[in-house]
Amino acid sequence: MATIRPYPRIALPLKLVRATVGYLFVLLGLALPTTSAHAQSLLQASFTINLEFGPFGQNQAIVIMATVTNVSPTQTISICSGVCVGEANTYSLASQTSTPDGYAFFSGDDPDADADAFDDQLVGSLAPGQTKQFVYGVYTPVSAVTPGLYAFHAEILIFAATPERPLLRIDGFGGDWAVTALPVYSCEGFQSPFDVQLSLKPNASKAISLQAQLFDGTDLVGAESLNVPPIADVRMLSNTIAIDDNSAQLVAQRASDAVAFKFDKRTGNWTLNLSTRPYLMPGVYVVTLQSGDTGRYFISPRCVGTFARE
Repeated sequence: MATIRPYPRIALPLKLVRATVGYLFVLLGLALPTTSAHAQSLLQASFTINLEFGPFGQNQAIVIMATVTNVSPTQTISICSGVCVGEANTYSLASQTSTPDGYAFFSGDDPDADADAFDDQLVGSLAPGQTKQFVYGVYTPVSAVTPGLYAFHAEILIFAATPERPLLRIDGFGGDWAVTALPVYSCEGFQSPFDVQLSLKPNASKAISLQAQLFDGTDLVGAESLNVPPIADVRMLSNTIAIDDNSAQLVAQRASDAVAFKFDKRTGNWTLNLSTRPYLMPGVYVVTLQSGDTGRYFISPRCVGTFARE
């Protein structure tokens, strides 16, 4: 089933994030984003690409994040609301999605809002090179879905805001997401100082303090809930795409006492002082908090942070 909608409001409630939402990042193995350009457009759209996501729980909603970017180095452009007519270099947007059986899809972030509502943060001007991230939509289970693979496809359509409204560009991606009957916990973090990308000098061996919290719905998940603690996975990136597992440059650490998180009952945080000594090669590294035993539980969405080695 395909639907075409302009974009609605996008302020995602924290309670919804903590209780039910898995942020959707492109899974390694999913179809990469595709683009169909019909004419020149200074506005481009994309879906957030990061490391693998899921599996998701049987009652877990899935949020798709996307961005719009003004690719012109000199020209300010505008986005207007709905089917609209504007000045030169003004664009209107629409979405087209497929919805797997067992799910309902809501454009934007608020299932109770008008499906065709627009978000004020998207409507307006974009300076040269400016990018805005937003919630493309939410897939919500109608009821507990059966474990398995669920195919989906999502597209962003960009039109010129003229009386003729020609379609200029289509950006989309799709694939399968997995649903499991095992427990799926959501991660919130990382907390300061790793809530921003850190920079390390060439030979610095400073440890990075990792702190995050796990939730089962709205309930905090501590050590008593997990037989095996979560672990830190560290990988070097190349042009924002994770290097293949068989590459000699892969620096992922697996479960061991050195990379397992410990639970702090006082703060409710899972903590780890991550040694950076093994990561001396210049580049950007992505650190992910993930399950220490995927035969027992999963973490989705995961906590992700980055550091750069000069």
